[in-house]
Amino acid sequence: MPEITGTNVAMAGNVIEAGDLGLWAPAPATILILLGMFGGIMFYLIGHVGRTRVTKTFLGGETTFGDTSKPHLSPTDYYRTVEDMPCVGQVLKDGQTGAFDVYRLGGRYGLVFVETLRRLHTGVLSLYASWCLVGVVVICIYLMAVL
Repeated sequence: MPEITGTNVAMAGNVIEAGDLGLWAPAPATILILLGMFGGIMFYLIGHVGRTRVTKTFLGGETTFGDTSKPHLSPTDYYRTVEDMPCVGQVLKDGQTGAFDVYRLGGRYGLVFVETLRRLHTGVLSLYASWCLVGVVVICIYLMAVL
């Protein structure tokens, strides 16, 4: 059975000296951290200092026509490449006409639901609290039936 006396920990006849900070020595850890930082900085300097990459200006995938010394690209021309794609272009055109608009599609059926909810929201706090209570009771009854 190990005996603990003061800062010494005795185990099976061997004594391990533990200082004020325990068994952790901060000096080797600090040296290793500094060596790692120095090595990282050296790798960065060797790999990146003095090297610059020179490339042509990216114009969003569009080709420039006419005078290429002053490239011109209007904001709407960026999507022209997408419109020219076989499958995605048709989906984009359908989306622009409102085919995927949830509010427009659900307008017929959703309007009745929204108007019902609008009539139920009166602004009376006690009514909202009673709705919460009814909801908790329904959830408890459901959970008791399932369990």
